Amino acid sequence: MQSNSEKYYEISLQAKEGAGFPNNYVSLNEDQRYFVDSLLEKSFEKDENYDIIIDEVKLAIGDLHDTRASLVKVLSNLSGDN
Repeated sequence: MQSNSEKYYEISLQAKEGAGFPNNYVSLNEDQRYFVDSLLEKSFEKDENYDIIIDEVKLAIGDLHDTRASLVKVLSNLSGDN
């Protein structure tokens, strides 16, 4: 059975970067590691959950993009670059 760090390395670099996650498992902060470990341990136990996992990850990535866009807008407004 693969460890979570081994499973994490199988995730594409593009997906990790898109979610704002580091390429290396050891570089994850505590919250990111908890999220990744929970996702990998619960979701990859059963193959039939794979499509659900993909959908949930896509939603999470979309939420992260929305949050990033909001933060960029706030920072732009604060810096006077409207």
